Amino acid sequence: MVQTKKIFFLGLGNPGSKYDLQRHNVGKDYILSLGKDLKAPISPNKSILASTFESHNGLFQWYASESYVNESGKTALKILKKHKIKPEQLIVIYDDLDLETGKLKFKFGGGHGGHNGIRDIIHLIGSNFYRLRIGISHPGSKDDVTKWVLSRFKPSEKSSIKKAYKTINNMIPVLIDHGIDEFQKEINTN
Repeated sequence: MVQTKKIFFLGLGNPGSKYDLQRHNVGKDYILSLGKDLKAPISPNKSILASTFESHNGLFQWYASESYVNESGKTALKILKKHKIKPEQLIVIYDDLDLETGKLKFKFGGGHGGHNGIRDIIHLIGSNFYRLRIGISHPGSKDDVTKWVLSRFKPSEKSSIKKAYKTINNMIPVLIDHGIDEFQKEINTN
């Protein structure tokens, strides 16, 4: 099934350059990386609290959040209202402690899994949206989680993140040509 309905992507991350390339910013950093790869003009949209660009002949709208991760629901809600869309057209890209670094998982709906940004989104728009999780690994101790998500990837992990980004990029044609169900299958079996 060819994808014909516009899809909106929201990459989570904290605002400001001091947070760039931190584990918690992996969703936002992916979108900004893709924008550079596509040579797309990335425009700040202060009313939505995100930087944005379009791709693939207007089929996809990409948003790199400029709100704090724990307040991501505001940006998600603003996207839905601006475009008059349902949550089902939104794919949120974010970090996941429970996946090894660079591992990808894609699903529709569900809980927040302890992620405060997803908790805030669910609180404001409900849980009926897609999630593309990028693994950042767990520090080992619950007490170290806050420090961990605000840390940068070790040099040995950076290749896993680049590979994850490349995998997502390589799956975009699957999403266009075969639809979201096939995209999900390919991401989850890659």
